Amino acid sequence: MQSSESVSGATAAIVRRIKAQMIPRGFKAAQQLYNSTQIVLSGIRSGRIYRIPNTVRRYTASAPGEAPAVRTGTFRASFHPTVETEENNGLTIHSQAKSGLSVSGYLLGSILDEGTARMEARPFKDKVKERAAPEIRKIFSVPYE
Repeated sequence: MQSSESVSGATAAIVRRIKAQMIPRGFKAAQQLYNSTQIVLSGIRSGRIYRIPNTVRRYTASAPGEAPAVRTGTFRASFHPTVETEENNGLTIHSQAKSGLSVSGYLLGSILDEGTARMEARPFKDKVKERAAPEIRKIFSVPYE
């Protein structure tokens, strides 16, 4: 029969190994979110056609309810995969694809996703999550060693 100290030590070692495996999985999940962001924020939209200022080029904006259209690519390029860890009674991993791009002090992603008094929402965050979810589930469902 094992002593409670040896069981505690073995349990602590297993917990350390699992935590060590969770962080790289968090990075893989963040990369999936980033990849999904790049796909969701690509493609042709069906909104109004505008002329790009100071050029002869035109682009098609997004219609309400569609993900934002790409005019210059700055918004799409501003996303980066990030992982934040929080150690409390266990380990919490926060995997994200974040954009820090702001307009007048407000995050552009939130403005587009939620809309404003003058612009209907161009939701994309839920679409990104839905697209990435199956792969993220696979990443975290692999048995821990």
